[in-house]
Amino acid sequence: TLISLKDIKFVNWLAVIFVGLNVFFDWVLMKPFGHAGIAYSTSAISMISVVFAYWWLKKRYKIAVFDFMRFLHLSAMNFILYIILTVLKRILPEYVFMTIGNVSFFILFAFLNEKLIYRFLSMRSFLKSNRK
Repeated sequence: TLISLKDIKFVNWLAVIFVGLNVFFDWVLMKPFGHAGIAYSTSAISMISVVFAYWWLKKRYKIAVFDFMRFLHLSAMNFILYIILTVLKRILPEYVFMTIGNVSFFILFAFLNEKLIYRFLSMRSFLKSNRK
């Protein structure tokens, strides 16, 4: 997004800073954790760079690419579904559990993509009417 906004200079500085931080923390964390320290460093710096880039987009360009309430809603739904399916897996036979799992996945998929499904179905009916 920053590249498409022609903010190349900032992107380059950001890359240099985060690569430098990654090298520094690789060096610091490699001694106590070995190869895992390098992975920790790279993961942490990647997450920090994404958060910083999001903050910068929101501050400078007034672009909000993340809807926190939608994220919270979807996370809560996923957690509840996980708990329900974990309990059902322990008490039901496997074929019943698989059926319930697939049906619940389909319902969740349909709920989350409701607008896209309606748009697709209306496009299909539009295409059929234009063929005649």
